[in-house]
Amino acid sequence: MKKFLKIFFIIIFLLILLVIFFQFKNRNTSFYRVDLKDLKKYDKYFELNKKLDKVFFKRGETEILLKEIPTIDGYYFYLKGNRNIKIVPEYVGEIKFYTYLYFESLVKNNKIRFTLEINQKGKNRKISRIETSKVSYPFFKTLKVHRKDKIVLRFKGSGIVYFSRPIIYRDISAKKRKNIILIGVDTLRGDQIGLKKGNRSLTPNIDSFIKDSVYFKNAYAQSSWTIPSFISLFTGLYEFNHKVDIKHSLDLDKRNLVTEISKKFISFAYHGGLGLRRRWGYSRGFDFYKEFRFTGPLFPRGGQSLFHKAIELIKKSNFPDLFLFLHTYQVHDPYTPPKEFLLKINPEPRFMKLDAVNQNRPEKTYLPVGDDLRKSLKELYQAEILAFDSYFGEFILELKKMNIYDNSMIIFMSDHGEEFYEHKGWAHSHSLYNELIKVPVIIKFPKNRFEDLIVNEKIGVIDLIPTILNYNKIKYDKTKTDGINLIPVIKGETERDYLISSISTSRYIEAIPPKFAIFYEDYKLIYNYKLCKKDLEFFENYALPPECPEIELYNYKKDINDNYNIASKNQNVVKYLMPVILKLKKIIKQNESASLKKNKKIDKEVRDQLRTLGYIQ
Repeated sequence: MKKFLKIFFIIIFLLILLVIFFQFKNRNTSFYRVDLKDLKKYDKYFELNKKLDKVFFKRGETEILLKEIPTIDGYYFYLKGNRNIKIVPEYVGEIKFYTYLYFESLVKNNKIRFTLEINQKGKNRKISRIETSKVSYPFFKTLKVHRKDKIVLRFKGSGIVYFSRPIIYRDISAKKRKNIILIGVDTLRGDQIGLKKGNRSLTPNIDSFIKDSVYFKNAYAQSSWTIPSFISLFTGLYEFNHKVDIKHSLDLDKRNLVTEISKKFISFAYHGGLGLRRRWGYSRGFDFYKEFRFTGPLFPRGGQSLFHKAIELIKKSNFPDLFLFLHTYQVHDPYTPPKEFLLKINPEPRFMKLDAVNQNRPEKTYLPVGDDLRKSLKELYQAEILAFDSYFGEFILELKKMNIYDNSMIIFMSDHGEEFYEHKGWAHSHSLYNELIKVPVIIKFPKNRFEDLIVNEKIGVIDLIPTILNYNKIKYDKTKTDGINLIPVIKGETERDYLISSISTSRYIEAIPPKFAIFYEDYKLIYNYKLCKKDLEFFENYALPPECPEIELYNYKKDINDNYNIASKNQNVVKYLMPVILKLKKIIKQNESASLKKNKKIDKEVRDQLRTLGYIQ
């Protein structure tokens, strides 16, 4: 009997410890995602394509793409009558509730009714009600719940219903929130930061931001156009290792590192569409990944619209731990800057807006134009940068007003630059010279740690998310990334042996053969594959590509514009890098062989997107 009582009291004691543990755990976590184990993720009417991040509703002859939803990680059902879903919150007191609602009636004049209620001691208290034939928007509510209360989602009507995985979180003070804000400015050249135009800097607000941050003076994109470069950012992989191109999405066995960030942060993204759309694999791991059309290339104030949207989200949500990716095409062609910024560059401009010389016509990539037109193109591009810088300054000021700037980690980067005929070409995606792959990378750490520090070591866009993960103590498989943690580099404790940028697997047009750049010590080696007759025929009606030697070598620290090929005088460097060259050539050949076995057809959606960006005809 005594032995039985002893075991009984030990069990009771352990149960008490377990309760205390979970109470302590809940007090020290700021959010959690609701897992509705009793509710299937989707029913027989829905088809998910995880690789392309698409969801289709199929019923008889009806097929609807749910293109407005911000993530495929949610719950879907075909509503026929009533459906009630109950959630038992882990937190008590005042809490915040988020989900994304999408529903669409399939019957004319029919409405779907959604009601949010709190069930308390068997009685329901109505919190919010929506009645409409179609809705698609993020849904935020502040709730007050007691122990044993239930949150009830009620749906009534007939049609498609989707809601993203609900997030329940605590509202904590602004100064205690953890924010990671990753800003991707499409097409921003690295050499434009701090550039003097007359007696003023082209980027005064970015210059000021640098004083609070670490500025990487020798940062390089892993390719020279949007899709492969941003996929390299999100995966930490070189272009020839992630193998994403116009036709091929990220394989499901390759991890988007946002999936790891989302273990500790609520993850949201607003992007400008086109080359950033979900089908290539960007959205995996995000709680919310959505196109915001007003930041696209056709909107002169795209950067301002993007930052206004970001501030609106931050204020409305009050998320305690937020990873926010913001992308804008503000400085991408067509060059259509607001007039007031253009007049600061040139009080008497010849043109108020221009398309890139080769926009929608890649065969014109090497077409020479007059000096006046070239000058106007560059002025308009720089006016776009001046406009973006102003909007960025407004954004930083708002973060400071909300008391979240100091404790935020803010990463500023670009995916590639833009050429204005420095090496006989226009726009981007055709070469690996510095005007196209040397990009701004600036990291402001919480509490301005490492402030006003310039790092001259070579780093890549692939290093940014590994640095975010390491700084925030988030585990990930380092063996499956090419990127490195930059904290030791910042401290001057280590540097990488070599860094690579390339145009190989991910070429936007076949007439430009593969090439890759290897950064080693102070040198940059470019290996150029030969143009064949068919390649040359693509350009011959306008202007042929300039002749390039098989191997070019530059001192990227002294010769920042890649003007002086020193390969013949430094054969020892070329010889040392030959094993790397041979290794890369082998990988590229294997990738090309594998690509031939895949479907080469570009679907209409992708073709329309890339035509808008000027990548194809």
